[in-house]
Amino acid sequence: MEKSTLILVKTFCENCSISFELFRRLTDYGLIETVIVAEEEYVDETNLAKAEQMLRLHTHLQINFEGLDVISSLLEKIEVLEEEIKMLKRKNTGIIDHQT
Repeated sequence: MEKSTLILVKTFCENCSISFELFRRLTDYGLIETVIVAEEEYVDETNLAKAEQMLRLHTHLQINFEGLDVISSLLEKIEVLEEEIKMLKRKNTGIIDHQT
């Protein structure tokens, strides 16, 4: 099992120049996942890209939390579909179409 790196939420907020209250609203909406370790809240490095993406969409494009939730759901569905397409392509690479 791989060990991932955890980033303290306070450090993440400082590095991204956002308030803890904004971060809390994003986590309350389920847009950013956190981990509690020894009474400290952390963001797993595997969730950093999504957290930064949601923050950019909210701060730069003024997308509200409901919109971020929809965008997040659609992006997750796209990822699943892309994986399914890759799997189907791998499965079908050995099949040759003999129709003329």
